[in-house]
Amino acid sequence: MKSCVRLFGRIGGSLCQHKRSLAAALGVATLLAASTPLPTPAQEAASGQPLVNAVDMVMFDGSREQFWSPYDVGFFGYSELGVLLRQEGFLVSEVNLPVTFSLQVEPRGSVFVMGPAVGQKYTAKEIKAVRDYVSKGGGLLILAEPGEPGGTNFQDAVASQFGMSFMGGTVVDDANSAAGTAGQWILSRSGHFGVDSVSVPVALHMIMTGSAFPVLSAYGTAKPSGAVIGAAAEYGRGRVACIGDSQFLINGGRGRIGIDCARNREFVRALFNWLAGREKAPSCNIVPEYTVVTGRTLNVRVRVDGTTDLKAHIDGGSIDPEEVRGATGELTFRVQLDRDGAIEFVGSDGSRKTVLTLLSPSGGIGARLILDVRGYGPDVCDPVNGLSKFASLMRDKGFWVWGIEDGIVNVDGAYGVMVINPVRSEGHVYSGNLQRETLKWVFVNEPYTTIGLHNAVGQWFRGEGFSDREVPIHALTGRHEMRFLPYVVFEPDLDRTLGRHHTFPRLIFGVEKPHSFRCAPVEAVGGTARVVASEGAWGLEGGLGLRPELTGTSPGKNDLSTRPVVVAVSLSGTAAAIGDLQLFSTQNIFRRGNWTIALELADWMAGIEFEIPGSERR
Repeated sequence: MKSCVRLFGRIGGSLCQHKRSLAAALGVATLLAASTPLPTPAQEAASGQPLVNAVDMVMFDGSREQFWSPYDVGFFGYSELGVLLRQEGFLVSEVNLPVTFSLQVEPRGSVFVMGPAVGQKYTAKEIKAVRDYVSKGGGLLILAEPGEPGGTNFQDAVASQFGMSFMGGTVVDDANSAAGTAGQWILSRSGHFGVDSVSVPVALHMIMTGSAFPVLSAYGTAKPSGAVIGAAAEYGRGRVACIGDSQFLINGGRGRIGIDCARNREFVRALFNWLAGREKAPSCNIVPEYTVVTGRTLNVRVRVDGTTDLKAHIDGGSIDPEEVRGATGELTFRVQLDRDGAIEFVGSDGSRKTVLTLLSPSGGIGARLILDVRGYGPDVCDPVNGLSKFASLMRDKGFWVWGIEDGIVNVDGAYGVMVINPVRSEGHVYSGNLQRETLKWVFVNEPYTTIGLHNAVGQWFRGEGFSDREVPIHALTGRHEMRFLPYVVFEPDLDRTLGRHHTFPRLIFGVEKPHSFRCAPVEAVGGTARVVASEGAWGLEGGLGLRPELTGTSPGKNDLSTRPVVVAVSLSGTAAAIGDLQLFSTQNIFRRGNWTIALELADWMAGIEFEIPGSERR
């Protein structure tokens, strides 16, 4: 059985679904940031036995300011890829910690995605960590991008460890390419996966040595003829694939480019399942009524789409029944809690879902708070991007916390609703009195990309009639005169950043020093700023994440105030907008300043004014 650490720290839960590595990475980050040391990963692992084998996970590396994100709903985002992977039964996370931490993982069944790094190299120690991770059974996907910052300073250093390297020129095919692209946006095929039409824009071609083999090749009409633009290899117990392009996975639009073009989705499914060493994806879908429940004696309802034998594993209480043969339709489980923990529902086909369980609050406001993660927001129990620690904090403030992932939300019985980074809009249906004066709304959204108005890359797209994608959360924030801008806060002063990354800025919150990761500026017409970036910070244009000093463009600077707002509260005091999910994510909430923001937000939700630390209270 696989080893793992406890995910929820002080609130219990040793579910292996959440992967030993990422919880270990959290442990390291917490030890670095918190004033009170928490147990080490080894101590955590020794404190309880794992319940089940770990779920398959796809981790997107964000440690080098990569500009592709599975939580980005914009034109150049990867949110549609993230949804597809979740539908295939993967847990999807974006990891901003150093590679040496994020790859301390049970490798089997996991895939690590390394997209183009923005002008930054990986260290020899990190490259060794990648090699060790693959040799122990992990999957690795390297996505190159010709002509972009970081396009050649990381990919060969990593890919060459596995017998693959990228050539400098791009593959051109006038006979099999999109119109008006000068033969650059070519069609290719994968004999290995049996997919004969994959659209790949501006691809590098590759050289293979040793046991590496092609998985994506241009047609004979290309120059060079039949050039290999995707290669793979088995290494130790793991698998590696390298693709000479990264834009074939973007959200795109109109079916002409990106993941919806040609048979790209079919290729993606086959590629990720192969990298994870999977024979097939889970065949059914487990949908709990709530992903977070609060109480002591509960009836937990779960819908099973399909048929599977279903087992329920609980940490922190008892559950009946523990097993249902041939489960299908809606099921009810009787739960008795004796401490905080979690329930994991596991299908015999490999499908699974986790529900966070919290004991009733012992005091405080005693009101109901809804965490809305419908629309394919991050899993609440995700050990990296999840909100289990935040949910526990809100319970300790006196809230009865309920997480919603499916269905219609009736707000009449709620004191507050927290909408968490939706990447699809179809799930956002509310009933009840949305304008009730006592109802608090919190909107948390990751940065999204637009078709660049300020860089040359976006000119072709706009000339071809492509339009920006709808941002799902804006349908809700508009009621409160708030919106998230299509920029990433860029901090030019490296002394005010984490890890010397320009898009990992240190924020201004009174005497505290919170850190953010790729935060979106907030525009609040009827609001007041509570957390801001420095006076020198500005907005990095979202089109392709290009740096102006490297590309000669100057995107977005005049479109933002001199102090980009990251957290704002409406003047009416009924809504708050937060431009970075990572502030409260499990991997970062204990960083200095981040925890203070969370505490202030919890107080504000409970009716106490949102104060700036160190300021005089009115």
